[in-house]
Amino acid sequence: MAEETLELAPLERFVGRFALGYERGEGSPHFLRIKVVGGELTAAQAKAIAELAEDYGKGYLEITTRHNIQLRWIRDEDAPGIFAKLEKLGLTTDMCGQAYPEARYGDVRNIVACPVSGVQKGELMDVSPIVKEAAEFFTGKKEYLDLPRKFKITISSCPLNCTRPEINDLALLSAETERGVGFTPLVGGGIAPPPMLAKPMNVYVEPEGVLSFLKAIVGVYRDRGSREVKAKARFKWMVKALGVEKIKRLIEERMGKKLEFFNADGLNLAWDDHVGIQPQKQEGLFFIVVPIPAGVLTSDKLLKLVE
Repeated sequence: MAEETLELAPLERFVGRFALGYERGEGSPHFLRIKVVGGELTAAQAKAIAELAEDYGKGYLEITTRHNIQLRWIRDEDAPGIFAKLEKLGLTTDMCGQAYPEARYGDVRNIVACPVSGVQKGELMDVSPIVKEAAEFFTGKKEYLDLPRKFKITISSCPLNCTRPEINDLALLSAETERGVGFTPLVGGGIAPPPMLAKPMNVYVEPEGVLSFLKAIVGVYRDRGSREVKAKARFKWMVKALGVEKIKRLIEERMGKKLEFFNADGLNLAWDDHVGIQPQKQEGLFFIVVPIPAGVLTSDKLLKLVE
């Protein structure tokens, strides 16, 4: 028994923070998705990920719509070593969409933000610190690892709405009031059939209250979301069944306070993408958008980008 404990103990720290997804296509036994919080990756992290792809994933990488980097052809016996390397880099994985047959074991997926937050002209605020705080809180938290299904969040102040707020379970969009800049939520979006667009809650959330709001809404979904049929267990079905006002009251009950009203009628929800070479809000600086067709990269191309 002592020997088993010694063997298993190093793996315990990976539970809830790292996972493999099962697949069969192209002879790939497993895949993993590395979370890139806020869309920000250092050169050292990118170089290490390219090396992991080369060593374990046939030099193939995919950048997903939720700012994950996905590796395929991962063998289960290689997973602990890969997880340990990612941990040293300060990275974790998505829970990889486990194919559990019932409405269970959903988690908060990578929280998406505009990748040029902090440098984009026209943004009301830099959301990066808030996104990082929220991501750190939910990562590996046992009490939030058994949601009815996955829960997708975007937090953004992007004037182009590049994160597609209306197709997320929850979108927190920057909003300006007389008291300052905060957020207003949209709830209940998703593109899986039948697609539904998120609806405004018409409330205002102060920046310092974002984490409390997130805990409340995810807790409401965990405890009140339907688990009867997996196909109808996503948050959008709960919003459709109960209505936005009821969802708001449930959140307020958990937070122990009334949320401030905000009229979201004039909210800009048009979508667009960042392209080309653009001036930053920092004078004299620019950011460059490098298009990656279908999000597919090879390890050598990623290394060239790093250089």
